Amino acid sequence: MKHTVDFSQIDTTKYFFDTDVAERAVRFIQTFCTHTKGKLAGSPYLLQDWEREFITNLFGWKVKATGLRKYTEAFLQIPRKNSKTTLSAAISIYMLVGDGEQGGELVAGASTRDQARISFDIISGMVKNNPTLRKNLLTLRSSIEYKKTDSFFKVISSEAGGIHGANLNFALVDEYHVHKNSDLYDVLKTSMG
Repeated sequence: MKHTVDFSQIDTTKYFFDTDVAERAVRFIQTFCTHTKGKLAGSPYLLQDWEREFITNLFGWKVKATGLRKYTEAFLQIPRKNSKTTLSAAISIYMLVGDGEQGGELVAGASTRDQARISFDIISGMVKNNPTLRKNLLTLRSSIEYKKTDSFFKVISSEAGGIHGANLNFALVDEYHVHKNSDLYDVLKTSMG
């Protein structure tokens, strides 16, 4: 795969690319995640080249000194109808199940309850479409639980007043451009330490 991003400026004395980890994220998404709407509903979510590049760079680059991910925050802006909510849902499921965090607290934040519901419906649809995910994840009305690691994922809206006091290991802000202000983003960011 030809990369569209020039990583020649990355200081390789501080960072390295972990191909196994990067490809693990891609394999997980393409194996367990599905499309949930339209003519592709139920079929595997096979990443387009740009999506694959985004995933591998997000998860593959690591800090040599700690082994932790180099990128802890990413901003993805693409035109409508290019499956950003589907991609976000797949990343969310990977972080819940594939990241290995014990007691993980994960949220997706949206500007409105309706937008939060759209994200949650896609995520829960992916869970329902895959027998392995369905067996291992408990889908409730507004959250998904992974009992093996005592972790949970839920969606919230800025209308709900935030989630002060959380100790998040993953947060996704959906449709950030329609948020009236950065309040929800700020609360999510500070809850991640």
